[in-house]
Amino acid sequence: MRLTGGSVKIDPKSVIVDRVAFSMLDAQALVSATVSDYRAERLQATAAMPEGAVGEEVLAWIWQLAQAPPHLELKAPIRVTARRVTWGPDQALDVQVMARFDAGQELAVELGWMPGALDIRRAGIKDERSDATIAVRTEGRLLEGKFTGTLHSTSIAAMLRSAQVPAGSATGDLGFAYDRDNPRRTTAEGHLKGEALDLTWLLRRPVKIDRIDLATDETTLHIREAAVDWAGQRATISGAIRRSASGPVIDAQLDSPGVIVDALLPPGDKRPAAEGRLKQPPGDKGEISRLWPLPVTGRVAVRSDFVQSGRLRVAPVAATLVLEERRARLDLTQAQLCDISLPLTVEATPQGFAASARIAAQKQQLEQTAHCLTDRGVLITGDFDLQADIKTEGRAGELVRNLKGRIRADVRDGKVMKFALLGNILSMGSVDALLEKGGPKLDDAGFPYRTITASGHFEEGRFIVEESAFQSDAVGLAATGWVSVIDYQSRLSVLVAPFGRIDRLVRGVPLLGYIIGGALTSVPVGVSGDIRDPVVVPLGPGAITSELMGIFERTLKLPGKLVAPLDGSREAQPPDSK
Repeated sequence: MRLTGGSVKIDPKSVIVDRVAFSMLDAQALVSATVSDYRAERLQATAAMPEGAVGEEVLAWIWQLAQAPPHLELKAPIRVTARRVTWGPDQALDVQVMARFDAGQELAVELGWMPGALDIRRAGIKDERSDATIAVRTEGRLLEGKFTGTLHSTSIAAMLRSAQVPAGSATGDLGFAYDRDNPRRTTAEGHLKGEALDLTWLLRRPVKIDRIDLATDETTLHIREAAVDWAGQRATISGAIRRSASGPVIDAQLDSPGVIVDALLPPGDKRPAAEGRLKQPPGDKGEISRLWPLPVTGRVAVRSDFVQSGRLRVAPVAATLVLEERRARLDLTQAQLCDISLPLTVEATPQGFAASARIAAQKQQLEQTAHCLTDRGVLITGDFDLQADIKTEGRAGELVRNLKGRIRADVRDGKVMKFALLGNILSMGSVDALLEKGGPKLDDAGFPYRTITASGHFEEGRFIVEESAFQSDAVGLAATGWVSVIDYQSRLSVLVAPFGRIDRLVRGVPLLGYIIGGALTSVPVGVSGDIRDPVVVPLGPGAITSELMGIFERTLKLPGKLVAPLDGSREAQPPDSK
């Protein structure tokens, strides 16, 4: 740091510095200043800088000292003049400064600052293409601003050291006011148009505004068009926001050619929904509690060709979002997930979420649905009927655990090519030994079945299998138990009966079965672990409960007296019936 030339005059009341040359690193300035009452607590200073220049070294030092975002570092050299800088009592600062860049841009700033308040009276940017003025004032929680003129993004890019700002522009005369303590008092006045505005350099998020056209009248902000591109996910918003005594009221429509949810997530948060997010502490209120009361009420119609998360795609999507002061309700009126119609209602309040769905499918093709839902983990053909009436409520991390309701599925006349649960049961030694040679095989050709049924309800994060049965010419199964919907863990009791040794006619006539003295040998097994590839162990005769026998009688049309367990001692404890 060096001070040369000029003069300094000191008396009991003031210090006067006249045209002193100041230099530090690669910055130089010619400074004049007056400091009054320097011995009192209410010090006041006035300065001017008729000449000055800032180089790369000083800019890098300033950015490091202020911990400012590196991508917003200004491009050197910058010629700077300050017509007036004052520092007064109560730490009040007032600045009038002009900066000129080598590429031809001029940046003029007039601002006032004091603790708790910032007033940028004017920040003007001007070059061959741009001539715009921005004003911003903050006081406490109130934020006011105004944009006037035309601003091209190339003008901003020319002032930055490294940011690449694609071409784009905004023009208009728009003012706004926003109260962070009472967002419902938000107001706007004027008009604004813009196109090809790439905000990635500013927000550090892949956000672009392809087109925007806003206009206001005395009571309404008209969104003629706002086309947004976030990480390649496009949406267009149109409608109006009307000012009312109770706050802004929106009536708008959002259209999208499709949304991939994973593309919108931060880079470190692209994980399956079943991981991490479901493990939030139940008492954690999360970010949603900060939303209330909502800053805007009204209605938004949503349409999208599809919404995809991971491998699951819902298409098409039509919904209505209704916003109240302390309630938001989303009614999904049109949605297809894996060829299943999925009407859904989701409601959010300060207390948490609530969701409900009623699903009814008749004579649907199972192959594509199973392929979609299990990512090829299950390959089964056939027609199926599905009935589901489910709901949940609670905080975000509690919704899966709090699932309630019932599901019933019936599948008919198809083939099984891949199904780990069934394959692991049939390959167990004690079951395989009872099957006829060349019996059922889970391969590309598959083996035919007549019916598959499953029904049950949700309870404490588990699907309780009340009744499940599999029927084919070769083998029959009946099962009860539970499967976790949180981590896929399972505990089932399964009764397996090979049918190949007894003609179906015999099984259809109980008396004939008794006359010939035959009994259908059955094998009870226990299923546990991840249901996608479970562990199967043999169980003793005591594991054959009245529930399992009842399933045989009801679903397989097989009299319980015809079924006799394979002799042997119990080798494992049956799963918890719950």
